Amino acid sequence: MRPPCGSTGPRPRLPPMRPDYRFVPVTHADYPMLRRWLAEPHIGGWWGDPAAEVALLERDLDTGGTDMRIVWTGGPDGRPFAYLQSYAAQAWPAPQYEGFGPSAMALDMFLGDPDFLGQGHAQGFLRQRAAEMLAEGAEAVLVDPDPKNSRAVTTYRKAGFMPVGERVDAEGAPVLVMAFGPDSAPGRPKQQEMT
Repeated sequence: MRPPCGSTGPRPRLPPMRPDYRFVPVTHADYPMLRRWLAEPHIGGWWGDPAAEVALLERDLDTGGTDMRIVWTGGPDGRPFAYLQSYAAQAWPAPQYEGFGPSAMALDMFLGDPDFLGQGHAQGFLRQRAAEMLAEGAEAVLVDPDPKNSRAVTTYRKAGFMPVGERVDAEGAPVLVMAFGPDSAPGRPKQQEMT
């Protein structure tokens, strides 16, 4: 229910999730914005030190192998608000992705601009990008959030990612592998846990 005219009710919400997010390749000019986003309190603890993370992004940008994008809202007044990277799941030492085929893709992301939190944008752009990756030939799109990061796990579920199971990553940390693919689209049966 909307507050009456002239009311000082809750602040207006940004537009709901839209099917027309844009995924713009990262450039060196994006680093100050990425540092700022990585320093936001809602990201704390899930990603590393902002300067160290941007140094890793810069190394990956310069060497290739990782598709790094800034996520923008669509339309003429679009705004950048999130970061997303994808790569072949078998390209890095990632034991949590063992058993998936060579065309499986892995994805990492964070929603940087706090004005966009809690409005469905993350699940919207994740669903859109994962569907695009499947259309481009990926057999599955994988994510591996920390099982304790309930916000991320819930967002991935709402975007259509289904749990595969808890695994251990290359650093020995527990992760929850989740997959978006033909068997994990909303309304489809849950993907069977891998052994």
